[in-house]
Amino acid sequence: MSEFTLEIKLALDDNDDNDEVKLSTKSNYTSGLKTVYFANMTQALQRLVQGDLQNKVEIASEIAYLVKKLSNCHCDEE
Repeated sequence: MSEFTLEIKLALDDNDDNDEVKLSTKSNYTSGLKTVYFANMTQALQRLVQGDLQNKVEIASEIAYLVKKLSNCHCDEE
């Protein structure tokens, strides 16, 4: 039996100028025989997951930017 682990990391870069969420994926074979079919399947899965999450990360970056702008707003209430 072959076993595959896909690690997904999201990191928030919260500089003063820019809130950016970075996405990275890393695949790892944890056990078993690494066949060509299994290797191709896991690479395709990794590309699919990363591509799908990249769109969501861009939205998360925009949300983080808006939250930071709103939390730093010192508006007078009328």
